[in-house]
Amino acid sequence: MVTKPKAILFDMDDTIVAWDMVSDRSWRRTCEIFAPQVGIPDADTLYSVINRYREWYLSNMDRHLFARLNLPAYRREIVTLALEYLGLEANGHVERIADSYGTEREASAYLLPGAMDTLKYFKESGTKLALVSNGMSDGQWRKVKRFNMEPLFDCILIEGDFGTGKPDNRVFRHVLDKLNVKAADAWMVGDNLHFDISGGQAAGLYSIWVDWQDIGLSPTSPVNPDRIVRSIAELRDSVK
Repeated sequence: MVTKPKAILFDMDDTIVAWDMVSDRSWRRTCEIFAPQVGIPDADTLYSVINRYREWYLSNMDRHLFARLNLPAYRREIVTLALEYLGLEANGHVERIADSYGTEREASAYLLPGAMDTLKYFKESGTKLALVSNGMSDGQWRKVKRFNMEPLFDCILIEGDFGTGKPDNRVFRHVLDKLNVKAADAWMVGDNLHFDISGGQAAGLYSIWVDWQDIGLSPTSPVNPDRIVRSIAELRDSVK
């Protein structure tokens, strides 16, 4: 058992709301719809090429930054690259494929089991809560409002609004100032080792990695979380 912190900073995507968790499924569904329209009988072929370009695009931090702040443009770019690789004419398909995927993914997002109960537990027990999320302002706020999360948080910081995102130390300092809590008295909880855990630890927060994929920590990982959980629901039973 550990002492309950004065404040907890939560990431949103794949910490509270399933987002990357539904990405592959959403791309597969989109490819099943559009593969015949672009002249590919096998949807898996279209999916595999799009996925290859998606992984390539997001492997670079500068491209990753552009992608998360410009999702429609990023999606259209990787679809364009995929169709070009397959020797297919765009013919208006790029926008339809990319935008249909975006709609499918947003519709597929869902609250993770136990997430809301966990947030309500800490809120009702007097712990200050902050939502700290990278990404576009409008897209992230749609999720906040869709799942009625706003009343649970004392502070909400979205990268697109603030001008920079995790792991920038300014993000953590700003949120801690808003909560009027010292870093030593706060937790950072999130699923991304670089943005959430490394960023949180650099700012002096006790940082908890949500390993939702159950992949475990690589022996060569430069980041060593203070704690590892599979879901935030585990946090309720470990505090006193």
